[in-house]
Amino acid sequence: MNKASLTVLLVCCLSIANAQVEPHPENDQMEAIAADNDNAAEMDQLLIDRQAILEHPFAANSISEEQLIAFGVLTPRQVKSFLDYRMVFGPFLSPYELQAVPGWDIPVIRMVLPLLHFGSDPSWETRFRRMITGGKSTLQLRLGIVPEASKGQQRDSAGNKAYSGSAWRENIRYLYQFRQQLWLGVTLEKDAGERFGDFLGFHVFLKRKGMLKTIALGDYVLQIGQGLVEWQGLSLGRTGEAISVYRQGKMLQPYRSSGEWNFHRGAAMGLEWKKWEGLFFVSRKRITANLTEGDSGQQVFTSRNTSGYHRTKGELEDKNDLTETSAGIAFRYQSKRFQGGGAVIAYRYNLPYKPSELLYNSFSWSGNHWENAAVHYSYTHRNIFAFGEAAWCRTGMAYLQGLVFSAGRQMDLSLVARHYPAGYQAIYADAFAAGSKPANESGIYSGWKLSLHPSLQVQGYADVYRIPWLRFGADAPGSGYEYGSQATWTRKKKFLITLRYRQVVKSENGIAGAILFPEPEIRSSWRLHGEVQCSRQLQVAARMELVHFEKVAQRSGGYACYIDGKYKLTRNGWQVTARLNRFTTDNYDSRIYAYERDVLYAFSIPAYYGNGWRYYTQVQGSVRLPFWSKAFKVQWWVRWAATRYMGDGVIGSGSEEITGNTRSEWKGQLIFNW
Repeated sequence: MNKASLTVLLVCCLSIANAQVEPHPENDQMEAIAADNDNAAEMDQLLIDRQAILEHPFAANSISEEQLIAFGVLTPRQVKSFLDYRMVFGPFLSPYELQAVPGWDIPVIRMVLPLLHFGSDPSWETRFRRMITGGKSTLQLRLGIVPEASKGQQRDSAGNKAYSGSAWRENIRYLYQFRQQLWLGVTLEKDAGERFGDFLGFHVFLKRKGMLKTIALGDYVLQIGQGLVEWQGLSLGRTGEAISVYRQGKMLQPYRSSGEWNFHRGAAMGLEWKKWEGLFFVSRKRITANLTEGDSGQQVFTSRNTSGYHRTKGELEDKNDLTETSAGIAFRYQSKRFQGGGAVIAYRYNLPYKPSELLYNSFSWSGNHWENAAVHYSYTHRNIFAFGEAAWCRTGMAYLQGLVFSAGRQMDLSLVARHYPAGYQAIYADAFAAGSKPANESGIYSGWKLSLHPSLQVQGYADVYRIPWLRFGADAPGSGYEYGSQATWTRKKKFLITLRYRQVVKSENGIAGAILFPEPEIRSSWRLHGEVQCSRQLQVAARMELVHFEKVAQRSGGYACYIDGKYKLTRNGWQVTARLNRFTTDNYDSRIYAYERDVLYAFSIPAYYGNGWRYYTQVQGSVRLPFWSKAFKVQWWVRWAATRYMGDGVIGSGSEEITGNTRSEWKGQLIFNW
């Protein structure tokens, strides 16, 4: 099938118009995260959190500003309008009343409505026995396998193989929740190639009234300020919505992901007194790290293994060799217009850290302890929302300053300035940045969003930054910029079409070896995406994406085009989804990412490169059974996906290499709810 026929296929799919579709900015956000991070294991934490909100929506008449902003789809102006409306007119009586809130259009209401309920607020339970027996339990069992044997699974002439375990991936998760007061959970995971389940996580999280507001035991994450000193879990910065630049974390929340490193393990408690909040935490956990012998013969660690894999002999030898102990305090003051706070955090390791002796590591921290401190604020004045954070460590200071304001009823603007010197280091930082960490970068970002019509929205952004010191892949200081624009049109809730353009330019080493002055690396992409709700049962989507990559004198490019369908069977509640994707790119540099539907609490965002086809089919359903005199619900999923390349050859590299032109995957999941 050539490009012309694929284009005709896309246009034909988009010409079918009949029912209701909604934009999904979170899918674009997850695609952007996958493109920037090879290890995005913590996306399941985002999926778990969203599913928990859908099953236990917030009360519209008591939801707080912090909880509204944490949705990630509302601007500060829209949050303020909601709270002001509730204060002036009293409790919401109906969801239709949201249309009267200034700045809340139909697309925004559709995205927020599933997260709110408009009934009477449930009473606050004080009986612990009731809290541990009256909630909802969920038991998840998941299995997955790639049937094509990789090189790591094959035995050599001596009968040995690189991977110690089977090719099966296994995940067991138990979650318990009582309203918005108590959360309990246990997670056990085995990756493909591992002999046993090597990750066991657990959490207990309690909210209560009074000065002692929250208690966390086991695994938990911290999200403080704008992320300059501590932001664990998934962050959605510089992706999706152009004006969503402000981060409002929950400061303390349970960790339910199967990612194996970006969390704390210990105890934490949150205090609240009038307009003040406080947080105290202590953590001690073992980490997989790469060890070597230092100059004095003492053992040191050169890096932490964040992949979570313990399959080979080398990976098993490094498992849990490092012990990290951390403790800290944080506080926050909040009034109607102003919010401010700060944090001090210290880390200790049983072995000293000594980074590799490469020039770009000249400013990296070393030793067996590290400290960070920060202050942050946000302030609202009419249609202007300002926020910022300043952070300190022994080797430098960093700051971030942002602004979100409305230039009328139809237009919102955002502006973020940041200065992260090469000497600034924070172990669990994850702030607004072009790179993976807020270090060695200074820049200015601006975004805008314009509602030309209730059915038509246009948004765009531009980010310009400089790199003052060397970094991995660039042997000299450099600079970069990124800009993009997107238009989204909806028609009678039945038809959606999005047109997007994005270009990223950054300085990277040239093609040849040795030390070279970095050359500009340019990546441009064009996307046309459409969705049609043909009926209550059938939804069809299609996409065409083109990519162009240029570096020095070498150029590459390609395209991907897919058709996607979802059909719901009304009688038995089954749902069938399927996709057929054709892709052709010159190499890995011109790869294309696309979000795929997956089983609940899982995600799939494969990278397409080379010449081939990608297709998958998923069937899911549910059944209710009488059990313990309650409604006992069983949900099930079966998923098959495959990538087939043209011609013969190999797929992957190293121990993951597969001989042949096809790589497939089977996945099954059961979830028991009671």
